[in-house]
Amino acid sequence: MTNENCDPRTTSQFAVASLAVTSQKQQTLAHGEPTNAATAVVDADADTLNAASAALHHTGYAQLRAVKLYCHYGRIVLQGRISTHFLKHLAQEVVRLVPNVKEIDNDLHVVCSR
Repeated sequence: MTNENCDPRTTSQFAVASLAVTSQKQQTLAHGEPTNAATAVVDADADTLNAASAALHHTGYAQLRAVKLYCHYGRIVLQGRISTHFLKHLAQEVVRLVPNVKEIDNDLHVVCSR
């Protein structure tokens, strides 16, 4: 079964990151300390993701706490549903201020509740 909507470039990039995490775990188990150069990238993405999540939580808007975040090599993806364009823009601008964010993909959808 194949996924026709799957971009092979994106898939291979995420596969590389996944392999880096797997390799890091194996090296940590074998030597007690991670030695893989990709470990720094994985750690930086985790730190960036945590900082972006904290920044959204500190805005005080409950809807921004529910935003899903993904980070890959400094590229942050925002996903979810919110009620206003103001919150969509605010989420993007708050994340833009986080250190090590190189690119933002704002996939937040504005959905009016009635």
